[in-house]
Amino acid sequence: MRRFLIVLVLVLTAAGAGAQLRVSDVLLTDGGTLFTVDIVKASELETEDGTTLDTASNGVLRLRIQNGDKLETIAVPGSLTGGYHVEPSLAFDEADGRLYIFWQRIPGLGASELLFASYKDGDWSEVSTFDNGIWRIRFNLKVTITRFAERTREDGTKEQKPALIAHAIWWEQLGQRESARYAMLELDHGDVRSIQVHELTDFVTSRTPEPYVLPDDYDRNVFRTPFVFNAADGDSIDVLFADWYTNRYQLVTIRPIEDEKNGVLHIPIGVTTGEFGPMPIRARDTSAPLVAMRPNPSTGTIVVYSGNDESIEYVALRSGRWSSSSSLKLNSAMTLDIALEGLRSVAGRR
Repeated sequence: MRRFLIVLVLVLTAAGAGAQLRVSDVLLTDGGTLFTVDIVKASELETEDGTTLDTASNGVLRLRIQNGDKLETIAVPGSLTGGYHVEPSLAFDEADGRLYIFWQRIPGLGASELLFASYKDGDWSEVSTFDNGIWRIRFNLKVTITRFAERTREDGTKEQKPALIAHAIWWEQLGQRESARYAMLELDHGDVRSIQVHELTDFVTSRTPEPYVLPDDYDRNVFRTPFVFNAADGDSIDVLFADWYTNRYQLVTIRPIEDEKNGVLHIPIGVTTGEFGPMPIRARDTSAPLVAMRPNPSTGTIVVYSGNDESIEYVALRSGRWSSSSSLKLNSAMTLDIALEGLRSVAGRR
């Protein structure tokens, strides 16, 4: 219970005044619409008649939609049900023009729910739960969408079949156990056809069992942030995550496949594409989470960074090895935009 209370304090801090200015997730569609979602107090949002929202929620998810000069601000209805609403993550289906919002709700001490809802043309779907439990502490939720699954024909050849799939990853604590988790949701115009939840270590096909010996001053909080990337083929994802018990990072590819006989999607055993030692970077506070970028999947280079108003610290994973940690001092000449463009350049190199 003490650990849960500590995490709840962090959640409350993230929803407080100091973190209200931090955007929780940003998504730009191919059509040029910018979606942002963050956590605010209900008093910061007004209804259409100018009154304050009536809700028991301690934090409300605020969705902003920017299209050209038009800006629309909406309180996510599913976050008005009481409790704490945190960890929002966005995904967009370009073919359907539908936005998906995934987040965590903490209805009370010891309970946790992972939720999602969709939005299109002013209409919201019902809120659906894709994982819940007692005393399960979840954080660093991330989501992406793929649009194809693999199917094997009768002659043994493979083909891509259209399938809208949301892939959610997060870190979870249950008692003394800690691990990275994964959920696959097959979607259909805002509805969910099937949900499958796994430990991410289930997809590791080869691993070194002996734990990596960490330096005495290593901050293991770094391990608690997994990362997900869309693969170039459009029907799979790559996930970089830490194994809490071996102190090593695993990079695995997960490709949903369809059973040709009954058309049911299921997850095959993943393919391990790399095993690495601990990331040589510090974990920062909740206002400066670890972020990863891989703008060019063909190079295989991943850059992980964390920053605040003063500096950005980053490392690069290239050719199976972590670079040493480097930092960029932010000032009038080295703005955040310039620094991030520089990191994209680093991530684009082989």
